[in-house]
Amino acid sequence: MSSVAASPDSPSAWARSKYHGEEAVKTAFPDATIIKASQLFGPEDKLLNWFAIAARALPFIPMPNEGESLSKPVYMGDVAKAIAKMIGQYRGTRGKTYVLEGNDDYTYSELASFVYDITTQTPAIPPLPNSVVKGIGSLMGKQPNPLFTEDQVELWSTDYLYSGDYEGVRTFKDLDIEPTPMEKEAFRYLHQYKPGGHFAMVDTYVGHVDSKK
Repeated sequence: MSSVAASPDSPSAWARSKYHGEEAVKTAFPDATIIKASQLFGPEDKLLNWFAIAARALPFIPMPNEGESLSKPVYMGDVAKAIAKMIGQYRGTRGKTYVLEGNDDYTYSELASFVYDITTQTPAIPPLPNSVVKGIGSLMGKQPNPLFTEDQVELWSTDYLYSGDYEGVRTFKDLDIEPTPMEKEAFRYLHQYKPGGHFAMVDTYVGHVDSKK
């Protein structure tokens, strides 16, 4: 299990380690199936949830590359379904590489807006130079279980996209799986971050009730 961000030239140590891990597996196990997934979204993800948690925990959102880098998030349930199909078809998947991405690309600024439209949070997102954002990541990275690190800045400062030749790899299409749109699943688990939680706004048999009134 690797990542579309895996690259020997990435500024992110995490992405470089993914690349070297891939190469080591291919050398040791030439018939291994390599799965290169994009950033996952789902109930316990570290992408959409990150924006909501950061809005609660931080005075402002530090946005690497001013939020202009791109990503094609993929639903974790689709990746799990793909892995199950690969196991069932293992004779045909041996030695193959699968790139698993969502259909749509988003900037991190668009992802943030998407999350905050759902949660109704209104954090400040100041335009900061990357040198300042890296400094914040470096300081926060020294904390136990840090919410933000310098390596996250490096990873989010470049496009989180597959940059190789698609003709040499397989995708969801080869497994007869249609990627789930982000908006179909994200509403279900992001409502918990609304002020007042899930019950801040509810629909009842007698009409709409806004608990803030």
